[in-house]
Amino acid sequence: MTVTPARIRPALSLGLLAVVVLLAAGVAASAAPPRVSAASRGARLTSTSLGGFTHIDQIDALSPRLSYAIATGYLGRGHYAYYLVRTTDLGATWTVQGEIAANLNRYPIFSDFSPFASNSSIDFANARVGYVDGVGGSLDVTNNGGATWQQITSPPSTTSYAVDGATTSVVTSTCRGGGQATGQRCTNEFALYPTGSAHPLFSTDLRVMQSSYVPKVGLLAAAPDGIDVINVSSDNITTATSLRISFDSGRTWRTMANPCASLAIEQMLVAPDHSWILSCFLDGGMSQGPGKLLRSTDEGRTWTTEENFPRNRAGSAYRPDTPQSLFFSANGRLLYAVELNPAGGLAVSSDFGRTWTPERFLGNTSGWPGSIANFGPSNSIYQVFQGPAFDTSNGYTWKLLPQLAAGRYRGHSICTPTTTSVRWRTHLVSGLRYSYLLFTNDSRHSCYLSGVPEIQPANSRGEAVGPPLTGESGAAGGGNVVLGPGAVANVSLFLNSVLTYSPIPSCAPAQASQLFVTFAPTSQFKFRLPARAVAVCTATPIVQPGQVTPGRGRP
Repeated sequence: MTVTPARIRPALSLGLLAVVVLLAAGVAASAAPPRVSAASRGARLTSTSLGGFTHIDQIDALSPRLSYAIATGYLGRGHYAYYLVRTTDLGATWTVQGEIAANLNRYPIFSDFSPFASNSSIDFANARVGYVDGVGGSLDVTNNGGATWQQITSPPSTTSYAVDGATTSVVTSTCRGGGQATGQRCTNEFALYPTGSAHPLFSTDLRVMQSSYVPKVGLLAAAPDGIDVINVSSDNITTATSLRISFDSGRTWRTMANPCASLAIEQMLVAPDHSWILSCFLDGGMSQGPGKLLRSTDEGRTWTTEENFPRNRAGSAYRPDTPQSLFFSANGRLLYAVELNPAGGLAVSSDFGRTWTPERFLGNTSGWPGSIANFGPSNSIYQVFQGPAFDTSNGYTWKLLPQLAAGRYRGHSICTPTTTSVRWRTHLVSGLRYSYLLFTNDSRHSCYLSGVPEIQPANSRGEAVGPPLTGESGAAGGGNVVLGPGAVANVSLFLNSVLTYSPIPSCAPAQASQLFVTFAPTSQFKFRLPARAVAVCTATPIVQPGQVTPGRGRP
């Protein structure tokens, strides 16, 4: 799996109608607690297991009955805890397998964010053998389902790897110097390991010299029959000689054709039918610029251009002019494009990228990256960085995966409708209408709310109208807010008017008369809109909620 970094989040449209949902008055956000050891092996993961706001960070699905993931907990002051967790019921429940060694002050891991790397931060080959990103760019491996880990590469370094059945290819770069302009010198090594082992079968230096620096080398792919492909300019724009290929598992290398010369290479995929997909892009500013999508059926000897922006195919709906990540389905029949800036979202192709269909139900992701994990012949999980996860059995219809169960926080239970009442008010500022749902804790006992709620518009019969509204991405630092008796907290929402969508079919408006606001499976609030039904898009989400914060909030 490959994920590339988001560059810039797009500015909000001036035509936004801001809706602010408030949830009860006058409390300060509770500080994130110190490191705790409650997350023991075999414990059920909840929204508070890791001491603060806990969430699933990246999923690697093996089958309908087994998926692993990295769970991240915010500890406060820019520190995080990381644990390996697994589910045997497709996300309904998660159990802790053990802690993962990582830099505690690093932003939550989701993938290897080195420039255009080719590996994810978690990759399980089977139920017992798996890999995760470790401390300082190292790579760690387990062969007992995460009970214990061994370090394959040492920090500080940059590691890229690919699992190909019985063997795993690893490229490690250790660099000195401040960058290309100041004479960076990198030591690059290729090593071949038995999958699951920390002891290589062999290793060899990758000697690459440019005029004034030694660049960083990245592994692009490990293909069947001992074929490996590396990019010797993984930290720079590529040249005609940047790609190298080995047909003997890394023992000898030769230059291969690079149809992406003068662009930076994002990734290379190997399909189940052994065809290769290569994507490249050059950021010309604001995460936009020229890009290409190419396919080879002869192991990289020749390439066919499927897309080439700014010279797109006539009528093409897909534009590789922004960063994106590509994933094949398990059977290789579908190609997914997880698009980043300016709006993000997911598109699917059934012809190797010649034509694309946007998955409107999932909406845009405001430019945040995402990941695809496959299990079974046609099942996939799509996950947004720090956001929701969806699964599909056919690549075209999706459903939202469950949220984590609510745990106790500082002795308090999560707020529910039995303790909390709801009322409505609106406020007009500079022509923009801010609406508020006030959720007041009417009980004599404190409760808490956490994270970013899911919001589902519904009609008067309680039937869903359009897709769920699934929270602001990047809210990993979202803490818990304790509501004492009569206390207040708020969640901001930004809503585009359906009138801003043209043509109308891209919105497919319908009337909603109530909202279901869910913080956890046991913390769901139903609110009936006070006056008349409002129009919402059913083809794409148009509301983005933020995370809960204390107080009444203000426009």
